[in-house]
Amino acid sequence: MGSNGTITELQRNSTNWTVVVDEIVKMEKKIFPTHESLARSFDEELKKKSSGLLYIQIHGQVVGYVMYAWPTSLSASITKLAVKENYRGQGHGEALLEAAIKKC
Repeated sequence: MGSNGTITELQRNSTNWTVVVDEIVKMEKKIFPTHESLARSFDEELKKKSSGLLYIQIHGQVVGYVMYAWPTSLSASITKLAVKENYRGQGHGEALLEAAIKKC
């Protein structure tokens, strides 16, 4: 099973930063319970030097993302992974996870 979307790394100085972060915040609010959601602090989390985010787009729509962190040179972690419900089971989450592992 493979993903047919485009995986992109969100760049801190990107012109589409606000649009992508807004779409991801909407996903956060819908997918995760309030106590697990980073929606209110998402922008701040992404501004940390030791974190990154990859997102997958299909037909110009963000359908999933993975957020990762590398607190030290010896460790890294996946902090969030989400795919919109109607795009699940199509390999998008797996593709995002594999891409994040390569980045770390």
